[in-house]
Amino acid sequence: MATAFTPPRAPSVGLSKSVEPRIQSVPFGDGYSQDSPDGINTMLAKVPASWNSLSEADADTIEAFFEGLGGTGRFTYQIPGEASARTWKCTSWQRTWLRGVRYSFTAQWEEVVL
Repeated sequence: MATAFTPPRAPSVGLSKSVEPRIQSVPFGDGYSQDSPDGINTMLAKVPASWNSLSEADADTIEAFFEGLGGTGRFTYQIPGEASARTWKCTSWQRTWLRGVRYSFTAQWEEVVL
């Protein structure tokens, strides 16, 4: 069961989504190859989510959420502009001190199928 992710602030403008279809390629002679999908869920997205200029409390909240998942937990989040939420995992994140009590936070999300 995936947990809904409701950050204290939406990710910063510029949230991007990349997709790299997973395929199997079989090479034949003379440079010819045949490609086919590798499984049934071959077009899963990756998202580098980032937050700029967070308060310490907001950075703590986001970091605690991902630490609580421990890299293996799943969460749902709806990317702005998309019709529905997707299920994600987060296996890496970075918290950066900016100055004073301001922080930035970046997390790498990978879409998963339950």
